[in-house]
Amino acid sequence: MIDDSLTADLVHVAGRSIRMLTRDPSLETLGSVTPALSVIKAEAPITVSDFARHYGCTQPSASQLLAKLERHGWVVRTTSATDGRVRNFALTPAGERQLTDARARAAELLSPALRQLPESDLAALRRVITALEDVLDARASTQVTHA
Repeated sequence: MIDDSLTADLVHVAGRSIRMLTRDPSLETLGSVTPALSVIKAEAPITVSDFARHYGCTQPSASQLLAKLERHGWVVRTTSATDGRVRNFALTPAGERQLTDARARAAELLSPALRQLPESDLAALRRVITALEDVLDARASTQVTHA
């Protein structure tokens, strides 16, 4: 049985980590851009509706965010080879660099805190992160986003 305080603690620690990272000027894109680029990298080529489902937003919001990423040169829009009405998105080399740089800077900022944990805690954290990602991926693949 899951304890509600465990969920609250996870949300709290994740929120603190994100707030710490977003205070760093070099990570100004962490809010929406970096997670969006992560979804596109993992799922490319990805349609607007699939992006919305994986990112957890409505299709209109997904369209706006993808257009913003395209304007910055971080994603490229292509037409599906099988259906001319369908547009797919993928990272450009600039988008790959943006994502890699943001992840590296985030790791640089969080590493000192993680280095203070014993190896057994780090191993447990790795297992939990992997398991939680698997569960979230499974949920994302079955959820339908409603506008």
